[in-house]
This record gives sequence, C-alpha cells and structure tokens, in this order.
Amino acid sequence: MPGVEMERKGERTSPPSLDVAEEKIKQIETWLDQLEKTVAQQGTPSDQGNIPQLSGDQNTLPPSQPQKPIILPLTKKEIEVGLHKPLSSAIRWLAEWSIRMIKMYHNRVRYPAPARVYAT
Repeated sequence: MPGVEMERKGERTSPPSLDVAEEKIKQIETWLDQLEKTVAQQGTPSDQGNIPQLSGDQNTLPPSQPQKPIILPLTKKEIEVGLHKPLSSAIRWLAEWSIRMIKMYHNRVRYPAPARVYAT
C-alpha cells in the first residue's frame, strides 16, 4: 500500500515498492526456466545404480558388508544408575539414548570394555 509507513525499532520505514517485488519474481522465473532447461538436457537421473543386482542363481542378493558394532558410551551399571537420575541430568539422557540404541540395534550394540586399573 503506497503511503503507508511501518515502524520498526523506533524508526519509520516505507514498505518495499511493487517494482522491487516484480523484479524479484522475474529473477525467480528466469532461474526456474534455466533449471528446467538443464534438467531437460541432462535427463532424469537413473535409479539403476541404487538397485541391488541379483547374483548368479537370481534368487539371492549379493552378500552385504559386515556392519560395525555400536559401542555404547556407558556400561550396563552406569545406564542403570543414570536411569534413576532426575530428568535435568545429562547422564539420564545419555542413559536414555543408550537404551534407545539397544532397542534399535539390539544385535549390533556392545558395551564398552571395562577400564583397567593399574596399581602405581
């Protein structure tokens, strides 16, 4: 609306003119046209690279790579103690996260190796 002024932090500014908005729209339209042209030239990407290929007998997939185990940051005892701490405690949330990882990746999750105590 021409002639209407807005206040921002104590100073008066006028709204952007319609010419600026129309210019921005034209810039966006030209950008979209260029994008459509490049997509048309390159064609659509092929999804064949993401599809696992069947092996020789056509009934089995190729063997997948062994997955690395997930080592939790807390021991079993630390998780038990952490679950009894207040919600505002960071150890509580780390214990909750560890429980979530155990539920999600139950066959890959490992507890950390016990720390060795050396006598000095």
